[in-house]
Amino acid sequence: MCLRTEAFVDKACIFDRRCLNEEAARPSIAGELALAGAEIFESIFESNVGTSLDDIACRLRLAASSGEHAFTVTSSHFHIPWRMVYTHPDPKEKLDPDEGLNFHPGGFWGYQHIIDEFINNHPVDDRVVARDGKLPLGAALHNDIDQTFQVPCLARHREADELFREIAVGLRCRSD
Repeated sequence: MCLRTEAFVDKACIFDRRCLNEEAARPSIAGELALAGAEIFESIFESNVGTSLDDIACRLRLAASSGEHAFTVTSSHFHIPWRMVYTHPDPKEKLDPDEGLNFHPGGFWGYQHIIDEFINNHPVDDRVVARDGKLPLGAALHNDIDQTFQVPCLARHREADELFREIAVGLRCRSD
């Protein structure tokens, strides 16, 4: 049985795959998520035109659309779902304001970028420090993501893992 809240009346239930007509519902739901993510970005960075946020919004849009990046956010008072933020990757095209059906997965920051968020003001150290002669790396990956959702999620991570393994063969680490 699929439970629905008022917000999901007349929409497929996101939380129970048995409720999804996957071919029909997925683009619609993803489009709505893209619209919500775009609204997050716009409400934070573009709602007060003529302020210093204009430049920040412009730089963030440019960076977000120019490939994969790693962002570090530090804030003890201001928390937003950064991974859900959406900026349309093609600056020549706007996200469809009605249904968002022209969304691109790479527009979701959590899909395209690595985002670290610290709730306390910790110094960010860009050095990788070896422990016992090894570089620490961890990942939790669900084996069926690629096949279930027909996206190259794990394939991309596995390619990166292979690259790291090749680099690590000739890497000498110094310990502090």
